[in-house]
Amino acid sequence: MSVSRKTGEIYYTDDELQTALQNNNALQYALSRHYKLIKSSRNTYTMKEHDSMVLLSPEYN
Repeated sequence: MSVSRKTGEIYYTDDELQTALQNNNALQYALSRHYKLIKSSRNTYTMKEHDSMVLLSPEYN
């Protein structure tokens, strides 16, 4: 993340944007942060505290 010298606004470089787009696995993020997940099916997990949050396992998509 960078800050524009001209406006002082925060912006992301093209490389940072591409990295974020390629590394956007919400399931892996939730697992790494030790969220309580319930496996509902072969490729679907829900959060224990928020059952409307559904996470899909990428290997089955």
